[in-house]
Amino acid sequence: AQQVAARIRGAADGAVLASTTTDSVGVFSLTFANSAGPGVYVRVLSRTASPLVNIAVSDTADNLYAVTGATFNERAALSPISLTAPVVTSSGEAVGGAFHIMDLFIDGSEFVQNLSGQVPPLVTAQWEIGTGGTYYDTDLDQINVTGGSGLQTGDHDEYDDAVLLHEYGHHIAKYYSKDDSPGGVHSLDGNTQDIRLAWSEGWATFFAGAVLASPNYVDTVGGDQ
Repeated sequence: AQQVAARIRGAADGAVLASTTTDSVGVFSLTFANSAGPGVYVRVLSRTASPLVNIAVSDTADNLYAVTGATFNERAALSPISLTAPVVTSSGEAVGGAFHIMDLFIDGSEFVQNLSGQVPPLVTAQWEIGTGGTYYDTDLDQINVTGGSGLQTGDHDEYDDAVLLHEYGHHIAKYYSKDDSPGGVHSLDGNTQDIRLAWSEGWATFFAGAVLASPNYVDTVGGDQ
């Protein structure tokens, strides 16, 4: 993930010793003092802290996800520290999924910035394994992402790029255009919806394709496309 919040914590007491934001490729540097004894670790959170991007991804209890590195002695010679969010493992799938959601919304935000010169307003996302429903809440500026019925079962959208950017497209339409869709059930083969709903959904899918530079809309369910 890019431009995320990073913290150094003391291993002895868990105190936050310093905080910063990574650059566009995830690199960061911190200066800190640790008075509780040697031993610190790096913790990266699923939110941006940059004025150029406004994204946050949490679980359904509004807790941010985090990747935590191993404890190291800051008073010894150090090598570069690399943190990777796990992908599709029983213990770490949720962490990887959250950071992927954030990374896609960063792509969407940067796409708009390059065209308009403006930073899109904050959007929050909620996602958790075992929760259902992917949609944009216009009142809360929140994108809810389905987490299937469990690990690797049911309909998961956390790695469906087109689906995620479709929902972000609704957020962009709200602030940069006019969207008076009444909402409601819609499907790919439907041809009787309110034209305002059809326009809104078509725009959101177009936005996803524009950001991804692809005409393909992929929505996986249980491993099947």
